[in-house]
Amino acid sequence: MPNVSPRQKRLIDAGGILIAMALAALQFLLAYRRHPHHPHIGGDLGWWGWFDQERYWAATLAWSRLDLSPDQHFYLPGYSMLGAPFVGLASVHAYAIVNLVCLLASLVLFAAIAGRLGRQIPHARLLGAVVFTAVTCFSPLVLDSWVVPWTTTGATPLTYACLLAAIHFIETPNRPSLAFWTGLAAAGVAAFRPTDLMPLMTACAFCMGLATLRRTTGWRPILAAASLGTAGTAIALAVVGGIYVLLYGFEQNGYVAGASLIGFEWRMIPQRWVTLFLDPRPLFTDGQGMIEAFPWLAAGLAGAAAIVVSPSARRDHIAHLAVILAIVLHIALYLAFRDLHPDGLFRFRNYHYFKWVMPFLGLYGVLLLHSVVFGIGHRLRLIAAAVLALCIALPWRAELVIDAKTTPGLVAPDGKSAVFTNGMPHFADALLIPATGEWGDIYFGPHKLVIADRKYLYFGDFRAFPRPGGMMLVPLRPLIPGEANLAVSPKVTLNATSPTVPARQTVTFGLPCWLPSRFYLCPTIEPIAPPVLRSQDRETITFQGQEAAYLGRGWSVAEPGGRWTEGRDAHLRFRLETMDRAISVVLAATGYNPGGSRPVDLAVAVNGTIVGQQTLSSNTPVTLTFAIPAAALKDADWIDLNLQIHNPRAPQTYDKTSRDDRELGLYVREVSIAH
Repeated sequence: MPNVSPRQKRLIDAGGILIAMALAALQFLLAYRRHPHHPHIGGDLGWWGWFDQERYWAATLAWSRLDLSPDQHFYLPGYSMLGAPFVGLASVHAYAIVNLVCLLASLVLFAAIAGRLGRQIPHARLLGAVVFTAVTCFSPLVLDSWVVPWTTTGATPLTYACLLAAIHFIETPNRPSLAFWTGLAAAGVAAFRPTDLMPLMTACAFCMGLATLRRTTGWRPILAAASLGTAGTAIALAVVGGIYVLLYGFEQNGYVAGASLIGFEWRMIPQRWVTLFLDPRPLFTDGQGMIEAFPWLAAGLAGAAAIVVSPSARRDHIAHLAVILAIVLHIALYLAFRDLHPDGLFRFRNYHYFKWVMPFLGLYGVLLLHSVVFGIGHRLRLIAAAVLALCIALPWRAELVIDAKTTPGLVAPDGKSAVFTNGMPHFADALLIPATGEWGDIYFGPHKLVIADRKYLYFGDFRAFPRPGGMMLVPLRPLIPGEANLAVSPKVTLNATSPTVPARQTVTFGLPCWLPSRFYLCPTIEPIAPPVLRSQDRETITFQGQEAAYLGRGWSVAEPGGRWTEGRDAHLRFRLETMDRAISVVLAATGYNPGGSRPVDLAVAVNGTIVGQQTLSSNTPVTLTFAIPAAALKDADWIDLNLQIHNPRAPQTYDKTSRDDRELGLYVREVSIAH
């Protein structure tokens, strides 16, 4: 825009950013109001009954009445202190104010950073505001991580403030006061998430030091910047530390002690990159990868790689390096975190760990597009760098390989313990164990593991993951070899009639399982043999507590007299005493048909073969019979009965008073076999 003056450009940017802020605020408030778990004054506590949020709220109430009792303050004090002033004003909705302010502050700071990183683009600040709003406020999953209280909400604007101050210092290293503000903002993150401080300060300190060495002469500017940066960091840490000592004295509180026991395993980063960012399947049967949920992350990775080799960004290389290095180190840190797993990444909204990273990757995707479309020359270099980065980072898959050479373990007759002789000396080891139990009872345990008289910590040393037919036990650090004794949670029962299956977790070259099958057939392996449905049981699965042993993926929690399917696929797995003849499956169920909805479209598949379809247009209980030809059972070790619901729906969509966000299809009461 050659006829636009700098003042007019600033006014356009400011006006656009205000509009983006208004849109972001509107989206936030609408999402808060519609959220199925938001709390109610004098009523349902909603998310304040969840594990982390319950502890945030207890500390917030304690701060509001100046109660410094250590048992009221589990997490570090930053986030709960933000909410305390608003308790009297908004009661259980205090964090609607806190989170909205943090969201808008992050938008403004991110726009300012984009203005520095994209100086070759007209209205780069406005572009940054648009990218942040699009990525954060028009992605329901990302916006959910701002609506629900999390400590990352308070840490994100401080992270952006630190990066902005660092970038300004990198551009003008003769202003050492900027190092003070960088250190102050970075260390302030420790009040919310002390772990996040390490990658952020490492990236900023390295790039600020690099800029100082390149653009200044003599030791005085270097010493001045280092001294002021250290002073800012020390002041913030002193404030945070003083509050900590005020609450806990010089002892570790429960959160710090627990986090130190869990720790990090850096050798897990390649596998975790695949299972958390690309696709956990087929190694894990639950969850999805970050890139599947947020496709712009792939474009951002390509854009970050291209920016590194971009001639147009050469004068800003150190500033880009600071941001990209902070992103890479932050991602690597949490890939190494032992308590971040595919099963919980979206189920428990743990993707919020990467909240501040996602808008940056959206921005780098846009910067790549702009450089390719509007750049002068060097397009091939940019495209080659982007494609090379994607070819290195994306085509990997985590698989489960059965270890036929290792002796299977033995399950005790009472089904409460198991012994396996090989131990788990490598973090890629796995043991598949036939078991019966609800998803949460298997996942949370706690289970107990002893090897050579040494006790190991659940969550920190090993973990169990639900899998069709039982569970998969994996180490989170290499455990000593030797005879291992596993005692399971009281609500979990091991199946003594089926063997345990030793296996290895591997990473191989391959495409993710969420791609259409015409591009690549993703191998599926379910090595845990399901129980036999015996004739003395009338070959019937009654959904009154008996069904848990036969459940695969896609089932909600047990309810009186039945169980809902959840999502588009629900699996039942069982063996028959005779598998060499045609049978019929009789299904007693009720479709979920709320008022104003389409009928439920059901297809039934057995071992991958569709054997029937049905439309359920009412809430009346029905009994459906599907004939299974012998060909569908030929050479099969067991039956995988897949109930495919083409249009599941959530009760909260049809009833605004409902908090039920499950995608329901069928309420199943009984499944039986007829010969």
